[in-house]
Amino acid sequence: MEQRNIVWFDLETTGVNTTLDRIIEICMIKTDIKGNEIDTYYALVNPGSNIECRQEAIEKHGITPDLLKDQDPFEYIAREVYDFIDGCDLGGYNALFFDIPMLTEELMRAG
Repeated sequence: MEQRNIVWFDLETTGVNTTLDRIIEICMIKTDIKGNEIDTYYALVNPGSNIECRQEAIEKHGITPDLLKDQDPFEYIAREVYDFIDGCDLGGYNALFFDIPMLTEELMRAG
């Protein structure tokens, strides 16, 4: 059995709809199979001027539109994110039902 590194990640988003909402913060930690940290990746992400950040989301994570206005949109960092996770397994809290589908949608939109 192949032993792959694991990327533990968490997203903050404009809301909970994986199709309509966008990632606004991404944090990833890459570990080897023994749990040793190999690398980290962090970015705030501008969701675009046409995407509203729901008030419930702002109250949860505290990330306001003002904090995001000068950040790059996801399509500018998509290659870095893809390269970071390439060849790794993914893990995280609620990753299977929210974070992975949300990340997949963003990567597909970015081409």
